[in-house]
Amino acid sequence: MRVLAITNQFPLPLDMGGPLRFFGLARALAADHEVHLLALRRGNTTDALVTELASMLGGPVETFPRPRLHTGGRREALARWARAGVEGLPPWVSAEASRDLERRALNLASDADAVVLLDDYAGVYASTLAAVAPVVADKSNVLGWTASQPGASETGTRARARRSLSAHLARRFERGYTRHASAVVVTSEEEERRFEALYGRRPDAVVPSGVDLPPPPLELPESGAVGWLGTHRYEPNVEGLLRFAEEGWEPLGRQGFRLLIPGGNPPPRVRALGRLPGVEVLGFVEDLDHFLRGLAAAVVPLWTGAGVKLKTLTFMGAGIPTAATPTALEGMEAEPGRHCLASNDPVGLSEALRDILVDRRLARELGENGRRLVAESFTWPTIGPRFVRVVERAAAART
Repeated sequence: MRVLAITNQFPLPLDMGGPLRFFGLARALAADHEVHLLALRRGNTTDALVTELASMLGGPVETFPRPRLHTGGRREALARWARAGVEGLPPWVSAEASRDLERRALNLASDADAVVLLDDYAGVYASTLAAVAPVVADKSNVLGWTASQPGASETGTRARARRSLSAHLARRFERGYTRHASAVVVTSEEEERRFEALYGRRPDAVVPSGVDLPPPPLELPESGAVGWLGTHRYEPNVEGLLRFAEEGWEPLGRQGFRLLIPGGNPPPRVRALGRLPGVEVLGFVEDLDHFLRGLAAAVVPLWTGAGVKLKTLTFMGAGIPTAATPTALEGMEAEPGRHCLASNDPVGLSEALRDILVDRRLARELGENGRRLVAESFTWPTIGPRFVRVVERAAAART
């Protein structure tokens, strides 16, 4: 089977949740079928990475420059939103659309058995491509639901009006492009219910995200180090980190524990957390495995977002005892007290971390049980074939 896969984020390096999922799904398809990947380049995309990915997938990988955004101030921003209303596209989707990629995709789709859209941005090409080949839309989150959720920093009438318009455009776009898809895939049962409630269509499959399991830790270090993970370009990550650090962390810092915050280009408000006791803002970390091996515990403070969180899987899969919010545990069926500790407020997360850091037997049990849960249900050898079967069924049905 020949599969044309499309994404607006080149999968390598594996430094964010989206690229991690795109890479995992593309690799699973390439294990059994021919994959031709089209992707928009990121700022850190190099020709060497393109060559590396093509070697990993065993097939062609083509990249396209990201459309240049015009930042003409408030007037230009208002014009973008006006155009979005006319086009029925969220402005952030419209700005990422590449006509060169679309033309190339249309040329290749006639020889493909199936087209896989690896992110919502690629949904802008769905109507064109569905006329030529069956389309499978993979959704790391239900866009129409997440766009309606208020952020912690959202205040004022203007912000609420903008969120309402964003949600309206997101739902209009999502409803439209998934209508052209032969199959729709979501990452959790919660997302399945959200999609059906919004659009009256049940997704065709639930395929959570996965990780590659690292070797088990020989022994948890007594470093007193608590780890956080996430890209600083994703606002829910930053909002959750700030809320936890400012409202819950300080007692642990005064006891000598450390909160380690990796991630390239942290914004000023994250860098300012270095004023708190024990907080270390590390910047970009070259070796993630080395970072994980030095942690005695991990925290995933998310209060908005949807779907299975790769940061949670990464910590638990590495055998690191983890304290997380219910949002951070969505779709995992993790049992608090057995696989992890959970709380929905910053102080509760801090208390859970103290229990982990002080009680080494509890820490060891949580680490072992959490790793076992991930190993059984959330690794790519387990998850990948489920996604491949969805694509195969879509191709067979069209034939």
